[in-house]
Amino acid sequence: GSVPDLAACAARNLAPGGRVVPDGVSLHLAPVGSEALLDETIGPFVDRHGVAFEPLRGAALRRGRIVDVPAADLLADGACLARLPYPSPAEPAGELTFTLRAGVLTGLAGWFDVHDGDVCMISTAPSAPGTHWRQTYLPFEPIPVAAGDTLTLRARLEPATDDRRSLDVQVDWTLSGHGSGSGSWRVR
Repeated sequence: GSVPDLAACAARNLAPGGRVVPDGVSLHLAPVGSEALLDETIGPFVDRHGVAFEPLRGAALRRGRIVDVPAADLLADGACLARLPYPSPAEPAGELTFTLRAGVLTGLAGWFDVHDGDVCMISTAPSAPGTHWRQTYLPFEPIPVAAGDTLTLRARLEPATDDRRSLDVQVDWTLSGHGSGSGSWRVR
């Protein structure tokens, strides 16, 4: 959500020949196999004491959560979806393929790295030292997977039309032996 503000600031204030630091951002995704993260996300939305919370479960499945995703909960190493100049008005999109470890696929983890030229200045990856940014967990209904299953994602991020600080993430996926599907999440 910082890109429009920083781009406007740079346009107003950056001296001729000046540059923005950091000057690049890379966006990463990885499959997650954590039933605990999924339960934290949708577990509260069960009927209790005669109150029907179940309708909120679907909304929880369409909202990205900013959490610490343990690196041990990834079913494959993360991969770079897109690397962009920063700030850039581009709407990142790409395709990634993962070979999975055995487990239960419960969502995707997303994070970013910021760069100055070829140097990674800050990484928010699950395996990197912690930052206040953490990772974004995109939950979905669990799917048991076997070692060697292949997950292909086609993902795109675009600014939310109704909230300048939010992004809408759309992912179409194909999972060997399990078919295909799609999901969309709001991330703030």
